[in-house]
Amino acid sequence: MHGERGIPTIVPLDEARDVQPETLIRVSTKTNYGFPEFIWVNALDDRSAKSWIEYADTVARSDNAPCVCVATDVFHAKGCDQEKRLRRRLWFDYVTATDSRVLAERHCRHHGHGRQFTELKCALVSNLAKADLSRAHQMSRYKLKRLFEISKYSRDDIWTAQTAVLLPIINEQRRHFCTQYSNFWRLPHIRKGGYLDHQIKCVIDLELGDMISQVNEHNLPIPEQEMEGLRLLNRVRNRLAHYDVISWRTLNQLIDLGIVNFTK
Repeated sequence: MHGERGIPTIVPLDEARDVQPETLIRVSTKTNYGFPEFIWVNALDDRSAKSWIEYADTVARSDNAPCVCVATDVFHAKGCDQEKRLRRRLWFDYVTATDSRVLAERHCRHHGHGRQFTELKCALVSNLAKADLSRAHQMSRYKLKRLFEISKYSRDDIWTAQTAVLLPIINEQRRHFCTQYSNFWRLPHIRKGGYLDHQIKCVIDLELGDMISQVNEHNLPIPEQEMEGLRLLNRVRNRLAHYDVISWRTLNQLIDLGIVNFTK
């Protein structure tokens, strides 16, 4: 089914039953301006794909125009023309959660978000949306706090995303404390627990709990704000280690202490 100039006809989702697969996958609900908000197209040949890309170019000039996504029969995802305000995208079959991550990352970069914010947003979107690009597109526009709502989303998916992003940050901070206060730590350190005590001879091998234990036992002169951060990092690390989701309130405490920057 093609309209003028050989461009495949746009039809609403509820009228798309008889449309051939190469013409249309999905059209989302229409906006107030009469445009469909988002169009997914499955193009089974280069000619059809090029027609849709040309169509995307013509509508990209309007703020209210739909986003057009074209899928062709190859295995990887690719984004096109970031300068055109993300209005044109070329998506290849087969779609996976990686494609959702790419979509979310392009959205974050387009809005100038920082590295840590982008990493967390992309991890959450790809884990929660999986291979559903329509859902990923919607989630990319959500505020970060909204993606922490365990009442709406899978607790395991949120935990997986948080673990992937927060654990490397926690380890980076742990190494900072190891080296910043290396003259304070007493070695060898005996870590007590389980059936056998563990002896630590290298300062870089100290865990957050080891450092807290030494501060408490020997009254080491670590600044109070640093100790507050050290204790908070240890609590977050332990919660993640026990498959517990970090709340938005706890994340804000990390932000307030300057440990992470998820505000923009």
